[in-house]
Amino acid sequence: MSSITKAAIRAATRAVIDGCPVGEVMSESQTEWMCRNLNVEYRYFRHVENPSFPNDPRYLEVSQNGVAWMPFSWNKAIDRPDAKQQALSAMRRAVWNGSRLAYKDSAEMSCAICEATDDLCVDHKDEPFIEIASLYIAQFGLPELADGLPGEGNIIASKETRNHWVEFHDNRANFQMLCRSCNSSKGAK
Repeated sequence: MSSITKAAIRAATRAVIDGCPVGEVMSESQTEWMCRNLNVEYRYFRHVENPSFPNDPRYLEVSQNGVAWMPFSWNKAIDRPDAKQQALSAMRRAVWNGSRLAYKDSAEMSCAICEATDDLCVDHKDEPFIEIASLYIAQFGLPELADGLPGEGNIIASKETRNHWVEFHDNRANFQMLCRSCNSSKGAK
């Protein structure tokens, strides 16, 4: 999927689904195409009516045995974050309650830009989080991830790696208090 745009994969997936009549199981070649291009492993796909939204023309279910079927979001499969995005999310969670929280407890409770006192958040000041995390990844590689608690997402698998990352981050990070409006105006970092 890396050399082809998500829009192109989405259009091609629509065409494959449209090529399978509603109520039918996809052919072997359609199934192989879906697995290869959506990076999933199911033995069966079937095109069915959406029970919640009958006007949805491309609703799919998947199965490993052809008997037990479950809903499948092909859009989510296309939009799935890549390994680096998953690692960055886990890395952000790992530092969330460390020095950032300590700063919040000791900081002046007003926005560093507009001096507002409502809806404040802690923000990386000189070096954005993405730069610190990207430098770590460049030096040490992507951390291995594991499943976190339900709803938590991925976490850094090794406690040693997690501690190493947190120490690396905390040695580089400095923070400031910003209101949500000023923080949002900076853009994603």
